[in-house]
Parts: sequence; C-alpha cells; structure tokens
Amino acid sequence: MTVQSWWQLADRTQPILNARRVPPRRAQRRLTPPVPVVATIEWEIDGPEQLHTVATRWTSAGDVLVEINDLRRATLGVWLRRGDVVRREPGAARTGRPPG
Repeated sequence: MTVQSWWQLADRTQPILNARRVPPRRAQRRLTPPVPVVATIEWEIDGPEQLHTVATRWTSAGDVLVEINDLRRATLGVWLRRGDVVRREPGAARTGRPPG
C-alpha cells in the first residue's frame, strides 16, 4: 500500500466556505462523549454537503468542532457555526452521506 503525502493531495483539497476560525483554546469546551450530528459543509467547488459525523468541542460563542475525514480537507476537523450543525440519533452511521 502506498501512502500519499499531503503535498501529493494538495490539488484535491478545497476550502470550506462556512468554516470558522479556530477559537482560543481557553474558550473551547470538550464534548465527552462526542455528540452525533449532521453537519452542513459548504465546499468551495463541490457546493453544500450534509455529513453524518460527531461534534467533539463547542464554544459559548456558538462554534462547534466536527470531525471530518475527507481528501478534500487537510485536517481532521472543522469549526462551524451552531446553525450548520444538528444533533442526530446516537445509533446512526458515523460518517458518509445521509441516506436518500
């Protein structure tokens, strides 16, 4: 198996238009256990996508950190505003597109 480095994948990445800046560490609160959510991701090229994932942190200012494991993103998480994240049933699939 060949593992590609980040620079080999650079041409596949694209910005998330609704991503928020990373808040100061002291403002972040951990969600233990992580909360199952549906996050709306606004990709610059591919447009909106609803992703089944988990929220792992939040801030009182209304930002939520969700896990994202996608070749279009160089990091494993993205901060979104609270309005782009909705709780879902705990037993639902963790990642991928919603059914339907």
